[in-house]
Amino acid sequence: MDVLLCSLLVFLLGTLTIVWPKRLELAAHYAGMLCAIVASGMTAFSGLRYLLMPNSALLIDAKWGSYSLIADGWSSVFLVITGVAGFFISIYALDYARGYLGSRIRALTGMWNLFLFSIVAVLISGDAFTFIVSWEIMALVSFLLVNHEAGKKETVSAAYQYMVMTHLGTAAILVAFYLLGSHSASFAFADMMHNQLDGVMRHIAFLCAFAGFALKSGLMPLHIWLPNAHPAAPSHVSALMSGVMLKVALYGFGRFAFQFIGMDVFWYGLLVTVVGLISAFLGVLYATMEVDMKRILAYSSVENMGIIFAVFGCGMVLMAMNLFPLAVVAFTAAMVHAFSHSLMKGLMFMSAGAVMHATGSKNIEKMGGLIKKMPYTAFFTLIGAMALSSLPFTSGLIGEWLVLQSFITLAQQAGSPELRLLVIFAFILLGLTGATALGCFVRLYGTAFLGCPRSQIVDKAHEQPFFMLLGMGIAAALVVIVGILPDPVVNIMQGIVAGPMTAPMGN
Repeated sequence: MDVLLCSLLVFLLGTLTIVWPKRLELAAHYAGMLCAIVASGMTAFSGLRYLLMPNSALLIDAKWGSYSLIADGWSSVFLVITGVAGFFISIYALDYARGYLGSRIRALTGMWNLFLFSIVAVLISGDAFTFIVSWEIMALVSFLLVNHEAGKKETVSAAYQYMVMTHLGTAAILVAFYLLGSHSASFAFADMMHNQLDGVMRHIAFLCAFAGFALKSGLMPLHIWLPNAHPAAPSHVSALMSGVMLKVALYGFGRFAFQFIGMDVFWYGLLVTVVGLISAFLGVLYATMEVDMKRILAYSSVENMGIIFAVFGCGMVLMAMNLFPLAVVAFTAAMVHAFSHSLMKGLMFMSAGAVMHATGSKNIEKMGGLIKKMPYTAFFTLIGAMALSSLPFTSGLIGEWLVLQSFITLAQQAGSPELRLLVIFAFILLGLTGATALGCFVRLYGTAFLGCPRSQIVDKAHEQPFFMLLGMGIAAALVVIVGILPDPVVNIMQGIVAGPMTAPMGN
């Protein structure tokens, strides 16, 4: 049996911890997290093996009646993102989630496995029905995880707000699928690639798809659920939601843009670019005004998803101008920054969880001097903060440098005053976003870890257990490795966006 399909079975096996006896809840937790670690490793291995060994065959091609599983190069990139992040976050959760002993830890561990299972299922769906079913499972399970601490009023409010918003997004995606499928031989992706949708209906399908996936990725003004849901969830859940789930929205939108709707309409890319740029700037601006560590990181996710969609839109504009070789630069930048963001945001949410675990607070204004109490956590957090500030020797610099190169490419091809204004607008907002992000994370790190303690909560702070530190250490090492040796990641991403699974689509 294929390694990827085996990983799905292991995730389902981990889900069974929900029904373990309560007297074995700690054993259930360890067994479930071990399943998540193994299955995540298998997922990453399967995707990476496919990416490193180019093959015209699909990674998976299976069908059961109206339901099908298909995985190509585009799927494989996101399978690697999911598997890598799921691996180190699950290691971290071995110790972190022990704090929920006696508080439905079996359900937390089981839902964690089901969450990872549903994400992988979305990525390998081969038809609209399988995609929507998997998407709904992902939405429901993530709602239950966000609502795990249901005894807190603010948690319940955040969870239900998230549930309402995510279903609005699902409704928009359903409309897009219906319009495409009704003009195709079937709702299978292979048939929807050859749909006959045109004119106004095609524009409506694009707008619905963009709205649905933009909501899931937290782009403004559809972001309102994100800064509430991420802080309410357990920290390892926040890490997976920000590091992986938001990228699933990029996967879905990319699938629509490359294969179903196309990119020959100029204003499609223009809209995506402008919304992304505004989200990036406003996201980091809101982050600088927060004192809650997890809300800062949540708004930072809005910023980074904005950057990713902005450069993806830049690629769409270049595609509309029939400049596919140049568009590859922009699409590569989007993918590299998406992978980088999964590493650095996973690391930072784990760091936030470690700080909360040690101090009992998320308010950075009450901290200070934590570097003396938590030296390893402080070191890993520094690496994450440097990456989110796009400083040298981190993966964050690689992604944002490629983003700037993409807009420079667009500037060189700008043939009209309107397009030149767009490029100027992009450079201004990206410059302001980068400078503000640097100030934001200097403030976060300096306030929480440097200086003198600002309250008594720092007195009880202590370094974290081994597996929490190991999870953060793996993420920090990957951030630095990609920052110093970016060529393998860049080459793989470039090969996918320039390859046969994506390149011919949209023109």
